[in-house]
Amino acid sequence: MRKAIATLTCIAAILPFGGVRASTASHTMADIARQELAKIASSYGVDPAAAMAAPQTFDVFNADGTTTTVTMTTAQILDRMDGLAVPRRATGPGLAPGVPETLVGDLTHFYISVGFSVPSSYAVTSSAAIPSTPGAVVPNPAGGLPLFTEYGGPVIQVKGGGWTLGGHFAGYAAGGINVDLAGGGPYAGPVLTLILDGTIDFVGHGSVAQPCIFSFFGICLLRAGLVLADGVALFDSTLPAGIPILP
Repeated sequence: MRKAIATLTCIAAILPFGGVRASTASHTMADIARQELAKIASSYGVDPAAAMAAPQTFDVFNADGTTTTVTMTTAQILDRMDGLAVPRRATGPGLAPGVPETLVGDLTHFYISVGFSVPSSYAVTSSAAIPSTPGAVVPNPAGGLPLFTEYGGPVIQVKGGGWTLGGHFAGYAAGGINVDLAGGGPYAGPVLTLILDGTIDFVGHGSVAQPCIFSFFGICLLRAGLVLADGVALFDSTLPAGIPILP
């Protein structure tokens, strides 16, 4: 059963789609990042192979509220993104950035940002007023798989946007079911559906990491982010204030 994440290296083991290569109709986030890395490194006169071998140190906000500092090479980070397939085209209601959507349940969200001095796109805060709760997994009696994963720990809020490419999974998520309220929902899809988005506004429990994949003289030029959580999220929201900032 999936438990709170201690380090980013657990991601490959807990995601059911980890290690699955994209079909000919799609590519992975890692593929996109590798292509961008090669272009950026070459433009700065850096051997792409050396950039792939460069160690990167970053913090992971764990589900129990602690923070873990992790050091991995760029290649190791990208290897763990290989299961995140990105469709070449996204059409229909809720399938493209700019279409507001609400999701309740287990959440997998990720982004990559490319450019000069890329900022951290996730702003993560932890509520000091709401008590922490223990983690739990609610089983699905019909299929035996987890129906819902309660990460436990403190309630966190994640707000972000401005990435080059970002998206979340609806339908059956990693370890649970997402209730998708877009397009006249609710519905719970029988398969993972990647929906591209431009912003996230989330409240719930979970883990967050956003390592810099490539930096040059201390300036981050390529960054990735990942949220594994359960709670309520708004994507591309048109609400004036979104979810209020938690105390």
